[in-house]
Amino acid sequence: MSDKPTDKGATPSGARPMPHVEDLYQSWFLEYASYVILDRAVPDIRDGLKPVQRRILHALWELDDGRLNKAANVIGHTMRYHPHGDMAIEDALVKIAQKEFLIDMQGNWGNIHTGDRAAAPRYIEARLSHLAKEIVFNEEITDWQPSYDGRNKEPQFLPVKFPLLLAHGVEGIAVGLSTRILPHNFGEICDAAIAWLKDKPVLLMPDFPTGGVADFSAYKDGQRGGKIRVRAKMETIDSKTLAIREVPYGTTTTSVIESILAAHDKGKIKVKKVEDNTAQDVEILVRLPPGVSVEQTEEALYAFTDCEVPISTYACVIREEKPWFCSVSEILEYAARQTREIISQELTLLAKQLRAKIHKSTLESLFIEHKIYRKLEGADSWEEALDRIAKAFKPLLKMVSDPILDADYEALLEIRFKRLTKYDNETAEKALKELRGTLAEVEEKLADLTRVTIRYFEALKKKYGPAHKRKTTISSFQEVKAREVVLANQKLYANRETGFIGTSLKNDEFITACSDLDEFLIIRKDGQIVLSKVSEKSFVGEGITSINILPTGASDAAIHVLYQDKDSGSVLAKRMKLSGMQRDKGYEFMKEGNSKILYARVVDAEKADWLELKRLGAKKTWLFNFQDLEFATRASKGQILTVRDLESWKNVEEGPHFRTSINLTLSAEGHHIVIGGKGKKIGSYPPSQLLIALTEDGFLKVFPASEPQTLTSPLKELFPLAVGGVLTVAARSKDVIFARRIKTEELSEGLEVDLFDGREIGGEFIATQDAAPLLELHFGSKANMNAPPEIVPVSDHVPTRSLSGAVSRINRPGMSSMKSWVAPGSGSGTKH
Repeated sequence: MSDKPTDKGATPSGARPMPHVEDLYQSWFLEYASYVILDRAVPDIRDGLKPVQRRILHALWELDDGRLNKAANVIGHTMRYHPHGDMAIEDALVKIAQKEFLIDMQGNWGNIHTGDRAAAPRYIEARLSHLAKEIVFNEEITDWQPSYDGRNKEPQFLPVKFPLLLAHGVEGIAVGLSTRILPHNFGEICDAAIAWLKDKPVLLMPDFPTGGVADFSAYKDGQRGGKIRVRAKMETIDSKTLAIREVPYGTTTTSVIESILAAHDKGKIKVKKVEDNTAQDVEILVRLPPGVSVEQTEEALYAFTDCEVPISTYACVIREEKPWFCSVSEILEYAARQTREIISQELTLLAKQLRAKIHKSTLESLFIEHKIYRKLEGADSWEEALDRIAKAFKPLLKMVSDPILDADYEALLEIRFKRLTKYDNETAEKALKELRGTLAEVEEKLADLTRVTIRYFEALKKKYGPAHKRKTTISSFQEVKAREVVLANQKLYANRETGFIGTSLKNDEFITACSDLDEFLIIRKDGQIVLSKVSEKSFVGEGITSINILPTGASDAAIHVLYQDKDSGSVLAKRMKLSGMQRDKGYEFMKEGNSKILYARVVDAEKADWLELKRLGAKKTWLFNFQDLEFATRASKGQILTVRDLESWKNVEEGPHFRTSINLTLSAEGHHIVIGGKGKKIGSYPPSQLLIALTEDGFLKVFPASEPQTLTSPLKELFPLAVGGVLTVAARSKDVIFARRIKTEELSEGLEVDLFDGREIGGEFIATQDAAPLLELHFGSKANMNAPPEIVPVSDHVPTRSLSGAVSRINRPGMSSMKSWVAPGSGSGTKH
């Protein structure tokens, strides 16, 4: 057995030194990590490109002759610079082309909406776009480096005069870090760059090639920790059909359909059929079975499918050979500043070239006009000729702006005799004047580079902006909570004695219908409470006395308990929040075996919970609201309600002041709603009842019946707000019906809004909370009222929108009147 080294690097005598494995691993890993970060996955901020993208564009530039090139040829040419094989190049080429900025395509290059792959490279063709040639390339100011094998030279970075990184977007995963910068709109990038150059605030939001609707409220300027939510763009075709017109960024029609079918199979949503009619534009039709709400299905699609996806942002680029975590605004600032610098370099180079042309033209003009060429007669050598020219130009040096070099004299000696004989002094002077004028313009631009750069971005936007309009709608929407829209597709059973509860215990006591996302709270005989989630079978402890499903949509839940203390006989009430409880862990709520639970309920902590109580032997009942109690700790006994036994107790939905209705009257001019008094009686309502008032000028107001109101114009309609319904309002103005459908859950106390955005309404006005309202339209003059009317289902023409949504229009030329349609034999219809 040979001796082992005792220290790193120690070796037996005469043996070849070997590096320690730890050193090797550390060195190789760091080299590999650095290589992947700098040369593979993360873009360089100078041109916004990864190395493979830069090499593809350089190859296209070398191949460019205005005609299309086979993609296979482009890939092969790029392999001269990129060492990682044709598949990596092909994938990068397709991705660049699909962004439709830098590459013109011909053939089947795939589909970003459906996820279909591009055809084989031998069948598709590509060339640089006019935009690419204008903003990406300038060989004269490009820094070059040897290619990987030393046979060719490639650009270190391309002199891009545009924030290309923000237009393209990028995703990359390296060793220990990743980057995701989302694509932005071309015209908006130009506007943002102009704003920065003018020292104005910059606000830039992503724009996705697949469109959709996005909420950028948590975007954080694209920095790490930023998050956006993108939804598919949907519309309601009819009461049984939803159409998806645009899919979220990062998804395809295939993945969206698969997620819808998966949600259906799991019982999250109910659909009858899903049809994919996508061609050039996206169209996915979701057919619903009878009895399924279109509105609820739309919310469920956002909650359970790829119709809504979250996207995290973490902008990281290579700057000065190091990863730089930054924001979108910082990338824009860098690119705008670099664009100004590149324009400066190009103008400086152009000025140098113009000065050289002016210098050369001036020398030629003097050489020919002063017939210096005649002084060359008899010169015995080239050196003597150069000497004669130099002496001849000495008196003329004041007429030349730059020093005259030997190379200039040599160029004069090489002028052909034919040019000397055909020289036109007037033409030469005109050309020289034009060169000097151009040089003056260039020098003027160099003196005000910021203004020139602003005009450059303005010209780019004017030239290319119309072809790159915004596709993603910027919006703000609440996150759909899955528990609020999931179908109650499960049944919960329990065995109270053994302590088992779940959806698979079908031989035990049925508790309630639920979903597999629901949570429930149980109270045991030993005074313990346990929070758990619906599952097939779980053990929560023996002696279950109460089981409550937690309410959906509640920001915070509370448990209300009415119990009798066995020692004192007193009846107590206790209210406690459930926040901070861990699932499947028992918490002591009351002393074991020392109390009898009379009533237990889990409710939204923000809502009232009324009980009607009657003492044993008493003639009258009294009402108690749990909301009047302060939240107690688990160790607290609660508040004593009575020291006597209760004869009865029951839950009631309304408090004591809801028992008596009040009469409302309308003033003579129709502007004031008062309680009692003189005027037209318009209804009798409980004081807490929310009412909807609609005025003749199209304003809507929501208020409780107990509060008198002053309206902006005479009252048109007044009716109670129906919870969980849809308010439909339609008003005719000549041949046009303006209509809106609004969920009543958006109509809260104190709301006052102009329903028709200031439009003058001169015709009939109809308001209803019917589920499927119909309009009866008549056409022609009063003498022709016997003509059959048109019956219009409002929901087929007017989608249900939020209060901030647009007003819908129904055009009916020749329409003379409108009213609610009433089915024959049903008596007079109702408007609300």
